[in-house]
Amino acid sequence: MRERYFMGVDLGQKQDYTAIAVVERWEAAGEVDRWSWERVREVRHSLRHLERLALGTSYPEVVARVREVARSGALAGRCTVVADATGVGGPVIDMLRGAELGAN
Repeated sequence: MRERYFMGVDLGQKQDYTAIAVVERWEAAGEVDRWSWERVREVRHSLRHLERLALGTSYPEVVARVREVARSGALAGRCTVVADATGVGGPVIDMLRGAELGAN
């Protein structure tokens, strides 16, 4: 059984909220298929965290919150972070890369 976590970050600030969502992907080998004799993979996805940051939250605060979530509990060292790089996202992506998230 393997578990992986994916965090999506949609950046906003003045008019749109910043959203953070964490999805767990769980994969295990199931029963043997009697026709192909291969193990059938079972894959499940579960929403593990969903958060909307307050309007006006500064980008350094957003980065700090993403870091906090990425380093918490089961996500620590087992999380891939994907963020919206459109608009002002480019500089925030640079901030996330330098924040030592402990994630991919």
